Amino acid sequence: MNLIDLYTYYRNSQDYSLVAFKGPFDKYIIAAFGNFIFQYTLENKKIFKVFMELAQNVAYYSIERKISETQNTGVGSLAIGSGLEKHKDFYVFSIGNQIDTKNLTILENKCRIINNATKDELRAFKRQERSLLPGTNDNAHIGLIMSSLITNSPIDISSVPMNNEISFFTINLKIDKSKPISNEI
Repeated sequence: MNLIDLYTYYRNSQDYSLVAFKGPFDKYIIAAFGNFIFQYTLENKKIFKVFMELAQNVAYYSIERKISETQNTGVGSLAIGSGLEKHKDFYVFSIGNQIDTKNLTILENKCRIINNATKDELRAFKRQERSLLPGTNDNAHIGLIMSSLITNSPIDISSVPMNNEISFFTINLKIDKSKPISNEI
């Protein structure tokens, strides 16, 4: 990206952006953004909890990797915003990364199940998934279950094919500003 592109982004950005990022989701980035989100949104810890759940999914499961001498971590994108008239009562949380297109149907089905479940069914589903033996289940969708429980809103997903084998998978959530996080998660 050159300076003109960054300036165009800056000029066209609205004041509703809390944070936007594209890059490796290593432990340092997750800690830094987690701390920023935790401090910036003191009235609503849901954003922090959802960020921690889904940022870890990007770190572990993105097929785009940033490899260094000490780390091998997933690369993805994150955007959190608020303030537009139509979004004044909630935060908009979007996170995405590259996935193997073969896994797209699995993720879509998991999201459909999560979106159609009651809170009690989600809790039971989470316990069931956590009890599976290692290797039986990749556990990537436990973050989706937790995010749905935390936000009490449906998970909106989208994907864009990048080629025949890779798709960019995005998770979008609305996080109500006025409702505190439930203790029954």
